[in-house]
Amino acid sequence: MLIKISHEFESTEQAFLDLFFDKDKMVHMYREYMHFPEFALTQHDEADRIRRTIVAVPKMEMPSAIAKIAGGSIRYTEDGTFDKKTKLFTWKTAPSIMTEKIKNEGVMRVESLGNGKVRRTAEITLEAKVFGLGGVIESTFEKTIRDGWEKATQYFREELAKK
Repeated sequence: MLIKISHEFESTEQAFLDLFFDKDKMVHMYREYMHFPEFALTQHDEADRIRRTIVAVPKMEMPSAIAKIAGGSIRYTEDGTFDKKTKLFTWKTAPSIMTEKIKNEGVMRVESLGNGKVRRTAEITLEAKVFGLGGVIESTFEKTIRDGWEKATQYFREELAKK
């Protein structure tokens, strides 16, 4: 399944990226604003790229079949890289359950629209190859992903309005 997400912001490209890679703001967003029970972030800024790893447990509603397998919550690790030249952020996410059967990866771009506006677009590939539960897992993860991006969008808009 391919999930496409797009949002516009009152911001410059650089101001948006500065917020997106501000470690303290991201920790605040996930822990306080989105109420993740667990969240940790490591980030390494290099000459040509930024590498970021997130380990988190999102607030997530799940069908009972998935909750049984997951033990009530799902932890994930996201490994991402931002290429400063192409301005492309790519990531792969590994859940704590059925890691070899669930694929979640994507790309994000931020492009200037002029007049102090930018558009952030993401394309996320989500696949769950689990007999009898693949569709349920994909729809549950898709809802969680879309909800998370919407909440993050609200947070980014609020933070960017402060500048």
